[in-house]
Amino acid sequence: MNNSRLSLFYLISSSYWLAAIPSNCFTFCCTNRVLPGVLSLIFHPVGVTFQPVFNRKKTKNKSGLYSIHVRVTIDRKTEYINPDLPKIETNYWSGRQNKWVKESHPNSYEINSLLQRKLGELDNYLVQTKLKRRIASFETIKEYFFRQGDGTIFNDFVNEYLKNLRGLALNTIKVYQTFEKHLNSFNPRIKFSELNEELLYDFKRYLQEELGHNGGTTKKYFDKFKVICKEAVRRGYIEVNHNPFFFSDLKFKIEKPKRTYLEVEEIKTLINLKFTSAKLEMHRDHFIFMTFSGLYYRDLKNLKKSDLKRKSKKAYISGNRSKNKNPFLIPIYKFPVALQLIEKYEDPSSHLIFPNTISDQKFNEHLKEFATMAEIDKTITNKVARHTNVQLWIGAGVERQFVSKMVGHSEEATTQHYYDMSIHNIDSKISEIDFKSAGL
Repeated sequence: MNNSRLSLFYLISSSYWLAAIPSNCFTFCCTNRVLPGVLSLIFHPVGVTFQPVFNRKKTKNKSGLYSIHVRVTIDRKTEYINPDLPKIETNYWSGRQNKWVKESHPNSYEINSLLQRKLGELDNYLVQTKLKRRIASFETIKEYFFRQGDGTIFNDFVNEYLKNLRGLALNTIKVYQTFEKHLNSFNPRIKFSELNEELLYDFKRYLQEELGHNGGTTKKYFDKFKVICKEAVRRGYIEVNHNPFFFSDLKFKIEKPKRTYLEVEEIKTLINLKFTSAKLEMHRDHFIFMTFSGLYYRDLKNLKKSDLKRKSKKAYISGNRSKNKNPFLIPIYKFPVALQLIEKYEDPSSHLIFPNTISDQKFNEHLKEFATMAEIDKTITNKVARHTNVQLWIGAGVERQFVSKMVGHSEEATTQHYYDMSIHNIDSKISEIDFKSAGL
């Protein structure tokens, strides 16, 4: 036989090897689920079998139609997979290999072909599992069987991964979703085989040059990219040494964040605003309280009366941040206006300190109105209150480690970013210096 018509298959492992198979035979065997069956005998872990079964519970019903399942057996333990095939009557089931449904059934060809294809995919999965020196389990088999989309397209894997995200913060999920959007915009059909360092650099350029994202935002998306690639390795879609991040030396220039905050006079202007609407006044008051407490609006919404502690007639607020569950301890007694606001919105029927709140989006819209009314030429969001609070403490000379505890930062390095000096801060540090006395 002509050597050009031979397809060589080699497995380098401790105990197995496979000789050459003519390519025409290989095509025939794959089509008829012969070669996968042979390979499965060689590569399957001990005791792994797939067998179509009909009416597995041997029940009877009024319709007389019963399901076809695939019985998966691993080391004598059994579970069933439903390939979602049309139900049939008992007299149409033969159970014969490749001709499970009798030809007398009007859809026998379609059902048998679908079942053949599904079993062939499972056999091929086990071959790949063995070649990659992995262990097949009920979980991984079902995960592979019920995967959605093209098994060779990374974008489909990303989509499936995002559908199964559980236990993450809403903002984190939004980052994943935006990453997927940008990835599909960059290239909607990236094959797993195309995942390499060059693609990473191209995607980085796309995010920064075409979409205009800075280094910090780009890194945020690449962090999610890396997590998903790691999961693809775990599931066997990518080999460990083919993970594009494995040898990559990607670096991101992270610009120091510029945080907007209010000066003392601007805070006073907001406090003195007059409203004809009680609701708008309440939303303004919520922002003022956030300015004095350093809380995000989400944390203010969840603030309970039991979080307000008193010690030696001094009021503190203690709790955990919604974002990261970090504890915070706020000496709220230092701000008499904040204590007045707690009393102002006291509701005996609620366990919350501020029971009447709105969505973050609507709240931020109101804050822009307040900035216009107060003639403050800054974009005010609920984060500005937190930034302002930190600047107040820094301006008063409070050391970084204490500010970090009050606002609930995970690391003091995060607090350090706030130590950009305002005019008030600089003036407080140089007030005793007199160059005039030196003749300057």
